[in-house]
Amino acid sequence: MLHAPIDNNTVVQFDPWRLLGIPGGAILPDGFNKPVQFNLFDRVDPIIQRGHEDIALERAAWAQAAAADAGQPPRRRQRRHKPNTHGSSTVFSSSSVRCWFI
Repeated sequence: MLHAPIDNNTVVQFDPWRLLGIPGGAILPDGFNKPVQFNLFDRVDPIIQRGHEDIALERAAWAQAAAADAGQPPRRRQRRHKPNTHGSSTVFSSSSVRCWFI
């Protein structure tokens, strides 16, 4: 399937019978056969604009961090070990790969 551009005033129309997979001859309420139409650009443009804002904010944060580091390479974050709160400790035997919980 070929992709179509989403320009201003791009109108999408759905056939309710095909969209919902309703078999022919089904009894439906009045007005159901009217196709559903909406302007796709009005729905998609706000999402696109939010994406551009997120990218701009991310780039600004990277630039600010680079300026704060004065050209130094990025530092690696230190790993923090959680304290042992269970009251047990692990003992490793040098002669085997087993461990015991005390």
